[in-house]
Amino acid sequence: MEVNSLLGNLLDNGIEAVAAYAGARRSVRLEITREPGEYLFAVANTGDPIPSEIRDRIYEPHYSTKKSNQGLGLTIVREIVDKYSGRVTIEHTGNETIFFGIYTG
Repeated sequence: MEVNSLLGNLLDNGIEAVAAYAGARRSVRLEITREPGEYLFAVANTGDPIPSEIRDRIYEPHYSTKKSNQGLGLTIVREIVDKYSGRVTIEHTGNETIFFGIYTG
């Protein structure tokens, strides 16, 4: 069930990131690939890029760029991925911010 929490938090963040946009600019995409012993996932959104200077901080407990948010979603993501010796990275390519990860749970 932890994978539900992991992906749910990333999808929630993606949906919030594109909420102010319409049409093709409002897109959230999930890809999951199964490899022997692990799952590879990518959660992408077309919201504004995450500034490089805060990319390390977004996983800290209670850190949020949103005023009405507890700042725990990405902390939970990192804890779950770390628990299973996986990893999660952020890239910005073209018009998408993409969270890539490996989950071995």
